[in-house]
Amino acid sequence: MTAPTHSGRLRRWAANAAAVLLGFLIVAIALAAAEGALRLKARLSSDFPPPSLEQYGQGIIHGKSILSYELTRDGTVRGVAKWGDQLIYSVSGRTDAAGRRLTPCTAAAGDDAPVAAFFGCSMTFGQGVQDDETLPARFCAHAPDWQAFNYGVGGYGPQQMWLQICKNRVLKEFSGRRGVVVYSFIDHHLERLVGTPSVLSSWTYPLPWLEEDNGRIVHRGTFRDRSLVQDFYFRYVRRAHLTRFIENRLPSPKPAKERKDAALDFLVRLVVECKQAAREQAPGFTFCCLVLPTCGGTARGRLLQRLEGIGVRTLDYEHLFEEAGIPDSELFFNDSPLGTKGHFKPQGYDLVAQRLSRDISAGMNAPEACAPGPPSSEAPQ
Repeated sequence: MTAPTHSGRLRRWAANAAAVLLGFLIVAIALAAAEGALRLKARLSSDFPPPSLEQYGQGIIHGKSILSYELTRDGTVRGVAKWGDQLIYSVSGRTDAAGRRLTPCTAAAGDDAPVAAFFGCSMTFGQGVQDDETLPARFCAHAPDWQAFNYGVGGYGPQQMWLQICKNRVLKEFSGRRGVVVYSFIDHHLERLVGTPSVLSSWTYPLPWLEEDNGRIVHRGTFRDRSLVQDFYFRYVRRAHLTRFIENRLPSPKPAKERKDAALDFLVRLVVECKQAAREQAPGFTFCCLVLPTCGGTARGRLLQRLEGIGVRTLDYEHLFEEAGIPDSELFFNDSPLGTKGHFKPQGYDLVAQRLSRDISAGMNAPEACAPGPPSSEAPQ
């Protein structure tokens, strides 16, 4: 048998390469057709295209600290939200030398006034409201002998509170004073803490990644460091309709309740460490968890039970707005991309602050400053 010539081998190699490329082309065309069909189906549905919610801000510094992102110091922050051409709000605020949103308080600066340190996300920061309309600011308005400091930043999860308190030791400056740490909980904090697909695919900046190691929480970087492949998938590949179509039909590796219970256990561990670190840095401080109105979600009851079981004070304001009897349109901005209740309006924050100032002030002579006051049904109108 005659050995194949060089030109013969080259022709066969070219034929094989062409066949492979043709196969890839056929697959690409099929995928593109499937993606196009799913997009067309969505476009033809009765509620498509939905109004476009646009949100953006200024005054964020990215990647300069372990928090992943933070507010500019001694600067200006701005938040804008609009549905199409309809402006919902465009609000600017100021920050102090520590990168906290300024909180106007009438109490004189000094060591005598008790301190309320607020930690959380945009609900604590005050998305959409002025500096004097945030929860910490309204708390000062109803408790004028107090000073309040706002450590909340839009998009933060509980991991940022842990880093602020346990790593950056931000409460050290209050070491000789008395006061309270208020962590404002919303149900979505559980997703942010563990980095669910919806968080990984929608957050502009990767959130810090914490893990439990031998009974202690450790900082591993950001969720991008957890897996570059996973980060690429959720940031880019998952945007395709076809990807989500396939995802929705695959079995979940864990039942939803099991995943949420694991996240809840992790949050409780994190709160315990924050409480311990707060007491070490500022022995005159107590720690409490505030469930914001309408924000507790399905995890609320279990969270409150677990925290109370380990001695963490809780303030359950889940039904505060309902009991006040005020229309939702006066309490919430329409700035949720899901079309549900959005951030609180000034009146919403003021209602929470009224109740919070009473609960905390009433408990300052008790062993724990967060000792609850009268039932929420007695909240002032």
